Amino acid sequence: MRKFMKSIIFIVVLFTLFLTGCATNINEIEEQTNEKENKSSSAQKIETTIDDQNEDSIENKDNITNEYSTKQIYLDKLNQLEENLNTSLKEKYASPKTQDMIDAANKEYIEWDNMLNEVYEKLELQLSKEDMDKLRIEELAWIENRDKKSKDAYEQFNGGTIAPLSRIRSLSNNTKSRCYELVNEYMK
Repeated sequence: MRKFMKSIIFIVVLFTLFLTGCATNINEIEEQTNEKENKSSSAQKIETTIDDQNEDSIENKDNITNEYSTKQIYLDKLNQLEENLNTSLKEKYASPKTQDMIDAANKEYIEWDNMLNEVYEKLELQLSKEDMDKLRIEELAWIENRDKKSKDAYEQFNGGTIAPLSRIRSLSNNTKSRCYELVNEYMK
């Protein structure tokens, strides 16, 4: 029976040690869980603060962009268009065939005219009604002047084979100049 008692005592001691160890582990687990929750809560607060700061920064950046860069964006677009046209039409302008040069000039004029329309539409959104009315009057005078210059360029070659090229190049160059003028003088 003594052996039996020793065995029971041994089992009770082991069971007590086991429970003590488990309790310690449960306390450690609870502490770790609390630490994780605190860290998570702190991390969420930091993330919220960072998100708020980023939103403020983005709003400020958007305001700066809207105030500063609509004009710059369009100047960049104009410069990019000019560069693209110079690259893409270089061979056609260098061609010995007049028709190739005329085709290149037509393409260039169409691209600049499209850009002029885009700039004009943007200005309609930016300018006051009074300023836009003044610009419309100015634009009509500009169109009349552009057409006169292109007619003069055509007549300079007395209707020769190069005359259409000269007329279209005049239209294209004047339209390109007008794009830059409108962006520089009117765009905000």
